[in-house]
Amino acid sequence: MFHYPLGEGPLFLPDGAFEDYYRSLKAVADECGLKIGQVHSPFPTYLNDKDDELRLEAQHRSVRACALLGCRYMVMHPAIPGYRLYDQGVEECKALNMQRYEAVIPDLEKYDVSIAVENMFSYDRTIGRHCPTVCSTAEEMADYIDTLNRLSPHFVACLDVGHALITGDTPDHMARILGDRLKVLHVQDNDGNGDWHVIPHMGKVDWPAFTKALREIGYKGTFSLEADNFPRLFGLDHADTVYPLMLSVAKKLAEKVG
Repeated sequence: MFHYPLGEGPLFLPDGAFEDYYRSLKAVADECGLKIGQVHSPFPTYLNDKDDELRLEAQHRSVRACALLGCRYMVMHPAIPGYRLYDQGVEECKALNMQRYEAVIPDLEKYDVSIAVENMFSYDRTIGRHCPTVCSTAEEMADYIDTLNRLSPHFVACLDVGHALITGDTPDHMARILGDRLKVLHVQDNDGNGDWHVIPHMGKVDWPAFTKALREIGYKGTFSLEADNFPRLFGLDHADTVYPLMLSVAKKLAEKVG
């Protein structure tokens, strides 16, 4: 749902039309035999400007949409304030994020949806490359999740494999630290510099190490590709080839997890 313009689109339909729209999507998924494993709420979730309350309203509405889709998990990016590069402003940033996530707890309780906190990155303009920021480490993610779960047991982890690589960690290490908090994956590959969003084996992720770590922690969630840039390389003319390849790659890796 992150493609919707802020304040517009299906998320901001009147109540009746809102429910009709998301129920219609659920009906299509049911007809195709698909279970929706996660939804992604709009981002950025915070820019320290006049629209931040509207951004928070979008998160409230996203939880409701998630429930209508029959989905258990909603990925919600943490707020990434401009001052949070590397280890700068860690405590201030955590306080801001606790406030933003806590605001959505009544919706999570009402609709029995859990928020998946995703590992993120920022950009260091002085060196011209991506760098760590809020929740770039599994340790910080675990701290956020455990702190929030003392208020409500509706917070889990979403591990973006590609994000881990470009912030200097390894996905297998992050998976082991997150342990049973890990319920959602964004499976993608890159070269350790750019957020490529391509299929596994096109970049530098150590996939045998990652699938071994998932097997060791007993991961039972969906093995979800977030390789949306890969089919764009070829266009719709090659959809009959590209999408079966994506499915085959994901299945082979998922089989190694067990």
